[in-house]
Amino acid sequence: MTKTIFEGGPVKIEVEEVEINGNKREFARVVQPDFVAVLAIDDGSILLEKMYRRGIRKESYELPAGFIEEGERPQDAARRELEEETGFSPDKLELMFKAYQAPARMSSLIYFYLAQGLEKKERHLDEGEQLGGLSAFKVSLDEFESMVKNNKIEDQMTIAAYLHYRSYLKIGRAADSQGF
Repeated sequence: MTKTIFEGGPVKIEVEEVEINGNKREFARVVQPDFVAVLAIDDGSILLEKMYRRGIRKESYELPAGFIEEGERPQDAARRELEEETGFSPDKLELMFKAYQAPARMSSLIYFYLAQGLEKKERHLDEGEQLGGLSAFKVSLDEFESMVKNNKIEDQMTIAAYLHYRSYLKIGRAADSQGF
């Protein structure tokens, strides 16, 4: 039996009672929409964001990212989030890979995109992004790697996307729409 114990915005928490070897146990999972993360590369620089995150109670350096709206295609969500949060629109957008955020406890799948050929447009921050003081800026690849090495970038999604990008450069291709 599954029951919802919390629902707020796009996120809900469910608790399911399961029986394992005759023992009953409760299992909780976070249910939320799938989302996108965009590694935007422009002239040898990576587009990063800095925003206060309530979950960790401090600022976090991350890639542009956000939920996929109902009925929206992942690539359209990636374009939308990149432009809303940073004011840049990509000429080229490729799916690099997809991965579950935390499959033991969460339902969401992350679609990781590589964006290139950036054109400056207008930002359209939502209320949460405004409250978190979201700022967007470019850093060189060397500076990005230094930020990871010095634990300034601690977001697993951002680090995973960059590591995949580095391997993507070595093999010369991104995932197709079905993944690897």
